[in-house]
Amino acid sequence: MSLKLSRLKKWLTLEDSAKYLSLLISEEVTTTDLLQLVLQGDLTISINLVNSYPAQIGPKVSIREAKLFRMPLLSKMVEGHSPEEIKGDEKLVFVDALSERVLKNYHSSRNATDGEAAIMKKFAANAAGESEAQFVVCFQGDLLPDYSGVLEFDRDTIHSITGIWDLSMEGSESLEIEDAFYGEIDGPGIDWVKLCGVILKHPSINRWANLVEHFKDGNDDITPHDYGPRGDLPEREPLVIRRDELQRFANSLNEPETAPVAGELEALPANFRALYESMGAGDLPHLEILIAAWVKFWRDRGPDDGKGRYPDNGEVAEWAKSRMDNPNQGNSKAKAIASIIRPTWAPAGRQPNRNQ
Repeated sequence: MSLKLSRLKKWLTLEDSAKYLSLLISEEVTTTDLLQLVLQGDLTISINLVNSYPAQIGPKVSIREAKLFRMPLLSKMVEGHSPEEIKGDEKLVFVDALSERVLKNYHSSRNATDGEAAIMKKFAANAAGESEAQFVVCFQGDLLPDYSGVLEFDRDTIHSITGIWDLSMEGSESLEIEDAFYGEIDGPGIDWVKLCGVILKHPSINRWANLVEHFKDGNDDITPHDYGPRGDLPEREPLVIRRDELQRFANSLNEPETAPVAGELEALPANFRALYESMGAGDLPHLEILIAAWVKFWRDRGPDDGKGRYPDNGEVAEWAKSRMDNPNQGNSKAKAIASIIRPTWAPAGRQPNRNQ
């Protein structure tokens, strides 16, 4: 494989991705390795939709920004009662409970059996000081399994999507990748389903897509409400990996580990622990880039350390921008990151000769 030619391609097939990554890290990489990295969350896989497919589109919003509603239980439903939006301090009670309790439970047991409504019902009871809740609490949208946000799909409009889309690994697409991986190692088949269907996300903007299909005979008088989630990825549409994603992953292998080891997280002050958990939930992507940039460029440097010139802010900014979801719109944020992490003892202009 030509490394120079591959750098001109925006995406590569899984087979070519394995060869390209092998060249980048000077180690043999197989498609099985790629699938395992995808399942572990270390690598993003995409699909190239050559044809167009119907989908419902929407953004991902944080649980603090998403709308929250109170609904009475079926057994206590009053005729004519409509959902009531929860706002202000009352909303914070539920959101804080969700963040602090469910997020920890999710990370300790990903296959928790409680559904969103059951969990929120328990929170409602706890918040109200009752032994049994009188209502359930639901978000307006689809709560992600890791509680990192809510997908607010427009269920009243059907769009057609095409091109490169990342697999979110939140819907049934994750089962197909898991099945492909275990198929390559002669492992067990995957025989369960996710009712939410296939969920894709745009590579560079906050735009998510839930693939749908209609089950109505003929094409007459079909409305958006005749559509339901599509349970599998479209056939013959190739799975690929974006070249910039392969480059990002290869670069990450040279970066030092920054995650606390077991026991260290509990020892952190409460505010730092809460900040770290928010980063783990993906709520603060630019702060993660800032910390990674400091680790890469400044952690091992010191005043007059004799290690050569200090990092240039432009170099740091370019590195930070390359790790943003939308590098073309990240100039100002990347420059701010470079400026913020530059130590006060490191001159911004011409440096002393001993540091050249």
